[in-house]
Amino acid sequence: MGLIICGTGMVIMKQKSNPPRLPHNKLTCLAEIIEIPAKKENSCKSVLSIKGYWADTKWIPKKIKALAYFEQSYSAENLQPGSQIVFNSYLNPTQNFGNPDEFNYKRYLAIHDIYYQTYIPGKSWRKTQKQPSASLIGFSNRLRLKLLKLLNKTGIEERNTGVASALLLGYKDYLSKETREKFSSSGAMHVLAVSGLHVGIVFLLFHYLLLFLEKIKYGKQLKIFLILIILWGYAILTGLSPSVTRATLMFSVIAIGSQLRRTSSVYNSLAFSAFILLYLNPMLLFSVSFQLSYTAVLSIVFFQPKLYRLISLPYLPDKLWQWFTVAVAAQIGTTPLVIHYFNQFPNYFWITNFIAIPAAAMVIITGFTTLITFPVFPGIGKMLGAVLNYILSALNYSVGFIEDLPYSVSGDLWIGKPHLIFIYLIIFLLSIFVVFKKNHHLKGALLLVILLLVFDILHKYSQRNRSELIIYNAPETTLINFIDGKQNYILTSRKDQKETIEFSAKSHWLNRRTDSPEYFSIGSGPEINTQTHSFFTKDHFIQFKTKKLFILSDSCCLINKVPMNKINIDYLVITQNCNIPFTALRNAFSFNKIILDASFSYYEKEKWIRLFKEEKIEFHSIADEGAFIKKLE
Repeated sequence: MGLIICGTGMVIMKQKSNPPRLPHNKLTCLAEIIEIPAKKENSCKSVLSIKGYWADTKWIPKKIKALAYFEQSYSAENLQPGSQIVFNSYLNPTQNFGNPDEFNYKRYLAIHDIYYQTYIPGKSWRKTQKQPSASLIGFSNRLRLKLLKLLNKTGIEERNTGVASALLLGYKDYLSKETREKFSSSGAMHVLAVSGLHVGIVFLLFHYLLLFLEKIKYGKQLKIFLILIILWGYAILTGLSPSVTRATLMFSVIAIGSQLRRTSSVYNSLAFSAFILLYLNPMLLFSVSFQLSYTAVLSIVFFQPKLYRLISLPYLPDKLWQWFTVAVAAQIGTTPLVIHYFNQFPNYFWITNFIAIPAAAMVIITGFTTLITFPVFPGIGKMLGAVLNYILSALNYSVGFIEDLPYSVSGDLWIGKPHLIFIYLIIFLLSIFVVFKKNHHLKGALLLVILLLVFDILHKYSQRNRSELIIYNAPETTLINFIDGKQNYILTSRKDQKETIEFSAKSHWLNRRTDSPEYFSIGSGPEINTQTHSFFTKDHFIQFKTKKLFILSDSCCLINKVPMNKINIDYLVITQNCNIPFTALRNAFSFNKIILDASFSYYEKEKWIRLFKEEKIEFHSIADEGAFIKKLE
């Protein structure tokens, strides 16, 4: 049986790793909207379920999902889940930026069965006359859209709407960037992601509300049946996300087990829900939310009772202590993953949980009461909406206050994959020691701690003598990084876009254990010569170690300066502002390779690439091939 399960998982994984191939030309496709369109700065984002496409008047069925960006318009913003459209555009395979140590966005989309993306201009699509489909996901998102519109009518302030929609309906596209950062830095981000916490609140609420049914014949069976309907109804309402689905499965198993008068083990419930979800989609194993959810629950179940028994207190302090131990137990399991994926740790998580979790419970109870009441009794619904708005304001203020406390976040932390394995092995051995009290388990844990420290020292030493030249794939920015041991230099066309720069490069800096970068603008500033680190730049010329670069960001660097003899360089970097004829470049430079940075439009980039192929010139296109990385001695 085990071999059959493993074999099935491998087959499904292989299928998901090899998505269906599509032609590279423009396609006319029939598709269904399956996500509520989210308004972005210059577009509307949604997810399409493509049914197939036409090729030379022949219909070719092909079921795939695609991430779609519509040209911003009133029609695009008002598309509803379940609606069908016909569009004509390119379907491009999803890809990462190709920067070192970056977040694997391609795999993140693959977890959700999305392998293609497309941009659809306003005149390239039309809505069909077909009624919205009867699919469960489509129905879920249409209902959620109606409730979102209803929520906006209850009088909730705009700054609170994003938190309300995330907490109640699992819809996070209304959350502003500032709100996300505030909740993340204070350690309350888990409250905004509908998961086991929210399902648990709904389960306990209706468990107590329906206690009266146990007094009648077959009342217990009816109660369990109603609770299951409510839990799965809530899961559908929040879009059947993996986190809600696994929590609902777990609580369903517990509820059914109690009806059968069997004490269901939480470990068995977790294993059962994980088995079902991974059977349906093995790629979930690589999902950050999947990993965090299961490690948090396992850690709470194992460590919380042991921490709680350390101190005996009177009733009220005892309840606070119980709450505190739950927060600490969850952090024991999740902290290594949090640092590995997000490079930071919220130091006041234990304070945040005392505020955020009760507030989340009140928001869920008050919010759904408001949504149920408002259509029937608008006056009472408005009053409840005012109460809900007050709770949300208090939650936002509290989270912001905690974020502003000194040392609220420990940032720029780094744990690599090998370190992560060591740490979890240490936690595992210490857990076994706590249960069995065997000295060899403790000795094994201490040995792993020593090995981890030795490995980390060797890792730091190996980075000390490494030098790298990296040209990052950063949107609309020329971004060149020179790393020599711990020394870190950034040359960029946009020093004001530090957020974009750090998004592209910071993970690699943390991995390499470099110092904070020194920033320099391309083509401006004084001459810099750091002899000890072999870095020199002046105007558009750069020398790093033995490599020479010239950056063509405009034409002024060559006007009236075309040399009598060619300038010998290793890499000629061309940006979107370069308007110099190619013949002039050939006359001015002798180079080994041309690098097209990521600032080009698609059509300009393709024009240069065609030219390079005709001239048989070696080149590297950052947009197509990812970051250019050259390791130097």
